[in-house]
Amino acid sequence: MYKRQQTKILVPRACIQILKNAAIDAESRGFEAITLDHVNVATKCARKYRRSYLLRKLNERQQTLYELLKWNKVMDSGRLFNQYRKSMNETITDRSYRNYMTKMVELGLVREIGSGRWKKYEAAL
Repeated sequence: MYKRQQTKILVPRACIQILKNAAIDAESRGFEAITLDHVNVATKCARKYRRSYLLRKLNERQQTLYELLKWNKVMDSGRLFNQYRKSMNETITDRSYRNYMTKMVELGLVREIGSGRWKKYEAAL
C-alpha cells in the first residue's frame, strides 16, 4: 500500500490569515513593517488554534488516547492500547482502537513511526 509522505504545507488561506495577524501585531506595537518575529508569533497562534479545533473533533475515547500520547511522547502501539484499556476501565476492540488511531493520524494530530508489530505513535501537535 502506497503512503503519501506528509509534508508541512500551509493552506493559502491560513498563510494570508497568519500574515494578517502579523501585520495587526506589528501595527499595534508601532512597527512600520512586519518582521520575521511577528510572523513566527502569528504562526504559533495559528497552530494552537488549529490544534484546539482538531481536538474538538475527537470523541472522548480519542481524546483519552491523545492525552496518553502527549504525556508519554512516543509509545509503541501495544503499550498504548494496554494503557488506554486500563485508563478507561472498559472493553475496547482492537479494531476500534486502530480506527481511532487512523483518524488521529489523518487529522495530523498523531504521527506513525514504523509499521506492523513495531509501530509507534507520537503526538504531532
